Amino acid sequence: MKYYIETYGCQMNVYDSRQMELLLQGDGHEPVQQPGEAELLLVNTCAIRESAEQRVWGQLGHYKRLKEKGPCRILGLCGCMAQNHAEGILRRAPHVDLVLGPGALHMLPQLIRRQLAQGSPQMDLAFYEEDFLDSSIARQARPSARRDSVDPVYPVYVAVMRGCDYHCTYCVVPRVRGGEVCRPPERICDEVRTLVGAGYREVTLVGQTVNSYRSDSVDFAQLLRSVARIPGLDRVRFATSHPRSFSSELIDALAEEEKLCEHVHLPVQSGSDRILRRMARRYTAGEYRRLCAELRRRVEGVSITTDLIFGFPGETEEDFQQTLDLMREVRWEGGFLFKYSPRPQVAADRLPDPVPKEVVSRRFQQALDLQMQIAAEANRPLEGTTVEILLEEIPKRTDSGLLHGSYKGRTRANKMVVVHPEDDDGASRLRVGDLIAVRITEARAYTLYGQMAEKAAVAG
Repeated sequence: MKYYIETYGCQMNVYDSRQMELLLQGDGHEPVQQPGEAELLLVNTCAIRESAEQRVWGQLGHYKRLKEKGPCRILGLCGCMAQNHAEGILRRAPHVDLVLGPGALHMLPQLIRRQLAQGSPQMDLAFYEEDFLDSSIARQARPSARRDSVDPVYPVYVAVMRGCDYHCTYCVVPRVRGGEVCRPPERICDEVRTLVGAGYREVTLVGQTVNSYRSDSVDFAQLLRSVARIPGLDRVRFATSHPRSFSSELIDALAEEEKLCEHVHLPVQSGSDRILRRMARRYTAGEYRRLCAELRRRVEGVSITTDLIFGFPGETEEDFQQTLDLMREVRWEGGFLFKYSPRPQVAADRLPDPVPKEVVSRRFQQALDLQMQIAAEANRPLEGTTVEILLEEIPKRTDSGLLHGSYKGRTRANKMVVVHPEDDDGASRLRVGDLIAVRITEARAYTLYGQMAEKAAVAG
């Protein structure tokens, strides 16, 4: 059948969708570019915030009409939301044919065949040890050499673990993805070698708390060193880290291994020790400050980004001001800021003293304005400098011959750069996956703008 996968959520969801693609292609199914063209339509979902789930419920209503009109024959709901709502999905959306949890992805082809044979909805929400597939996304088409290609090759994710053992009071991840299960290091390295052999130059190791990784005697710092020493690989990233699991050995690896990118995403969630205790984050604001200071002391040019939640139950104005103080002191280069989203069946849902919505909105906007200011100030010194970026996107040439889109890539510090080639000759040589030098002409809060430097090809 012709299939289409729509993905919501984090890097793990993106990785899961790519693994689902491999399974489908291995079973003879063919991808299409639009959901209206698909006979098999899969929605891979996130359950972290209520707003994400509401978008999916709305989309399922839209896809019901597509199914009634055709050509859709099978509509599936996959991922964290499937695990979170289980049988309730079929009661609320009886037109759904497949319900598949994140721990049972490898069962997708079997469920499709069973649904076609029986004509009844199929569901699998088990957590299988076979969850981590040996197949690698490197079996997909390697980066195109054609100038007009916009094949979304990067970022490319390699899962090193699934699940989480931290049980923060606001988070559904341990329930919907289970406890921590780590892949053997040799399987991870084999997958990266396969990717390198297919032409990939950068990988991102992902997990819910990726730096909690441990397999037998190998910890995350040792795994990173092994991956960074694979021949032919230029860059290694990882996400997302937990402050409690950020070891001195991991800082040593970042400082010493040349291929490890100078970027750490380190969610703090709040600057108030009282709120951190209510969240069960297992560290204090002071411990977090000291960790960031040590990272900046040891790792030259490191960029630190974070996550922050505003309006957690019981958050007072004093708690909020402590978070603003932490923002001003640590000065993150970027941040994902969220309004607290109540989630059923988590501990925070039972906490007293909810914060009024208008107060949450005010605090969120005030913090967002501050973070934008800090990020812009952090980027401003980059104007006039030359940075190395890996191209993730190049424009597509339209039927009329015009280029549609932009040249975009990321620095080692994970800053997005929009590139303007100085001439058509320079542009014609650019490919997705190229490492090029860019002279920054303008720096904004979350985007840098620049032109190719004279010696454009830094590598390859």
